[in-house]
Amino acid sequence: MVANAMEYYERHFKRFGDQLRKSHGNDYLASLAHKEIDHVPSTNGVKRVVVDSIRNPAEIHFLRERYPRAFFLFGVYASREQRLRRVRNKRPYKDNPNQFDEDDRRDCGRYSEEYGQRVEDCFVEADVVFSNDIQITAVDNEPFSHLRGQDQGLCRSSRVAAVETANRPNVNH
Repeated sequence: MVANAMEYYERHFKRFGDQLRKSHGNDYLASLAHKEIDHVPSTNGVKRVVVDSIRNPAEIHFLRERYPRAFFLFGVYASREQRLRRVRNKRPYKDNPNQFDEDDRRDCGRYSEEYGQRVEDCFVEADVVFSNDIQITAVDNEPFSHLRGQDQGLCRSSRVAAVETANRPNVNH
């Protein structure tokens, strides 16, 4: 039941984001984030904010223009094969293997409208790209394990990226 709900919401949120960008401009979601950032309290005059899941280059350009010295884009990249390995036994891919290819095509942006999901174009804009092709199993030996309990979102995110020497992904990846 929960897996079905998550699948439903993920698909609908992506479509909803596409429709918002289509109706209000490709940078619309970044403009909403910018308004929220205005309300984030600062510590010693510094605001520390993470914006997750940027999916359109216009959102990147908007944030770079607003925060020219403070915006850094980190890309977390995994090969298609690795992404497929991680989800092939989960719904909806377990029941419909072709669904992965359909979702991957939509997310990459090669066949999307300008207002759509354009993840590959976002990687080209990244300041730093982390490889996520390595499966991390030793969670207790993580460099960020001391943060456990303080910010579960950060701990979850720290498990996602294994830093290694890698070539920057390009549109052919």
